[in-house]
Amino acid sequence: MNAKSPECWASDAQARAIKVEPTSGHSIILPYPHFVYAEVTIDGPDQVLKLVFATHEVVVRGRALRRVEAAVHRLELSWIAPLPDRVRGTVPDGQPFIHEVSIIAVGGTENEMGSTDDTGAQNRSVKGPNRETVSVENLAPDQPLRQARLLR
Repeated sequence: MNAKSPECWASDAQARAIKVEPTSGHSIILPYPHFVYAEVTIDGPDQVLKLVFATHEVVVRGRALRRVEAAVHRLELSWIAPLPDRVRGTVPDGQPFIHEVSIIAVGGTENEMGSTDDTGAQNRSVKGPNRETVSVENLAPDQPLRQARLLR
């Protein structure tokens, strides 16, 4: 049986931006002209890949992320998204496995996950794989939610 393993990233030599999907219902496209730098660190058993853009930071946690970092180096990374932990066993050793993606707005930019109700208050709710739902209601419009990282 030759089943294809689940994918959590894609590379395209013609990429002009990275589509980041921290959850299945939320995505953001960050253009390469706004890319500043990337950094890989080790945090316990995980590798952490931080991608910094002019308006956002993207923090990717997972295993075997050097291939993803190499795609960024060539400006060819076109898409990233986390995989649920239940599929970890189907990803071959040495292949990238992303289990968490966080988007952090930097500076004075508004977080794109928000919606405004009739009263002008911000209502936000996000759910990531293997994470609890987080909801922030009646947040004043001038207080953007800065980080979309969801904790267990």
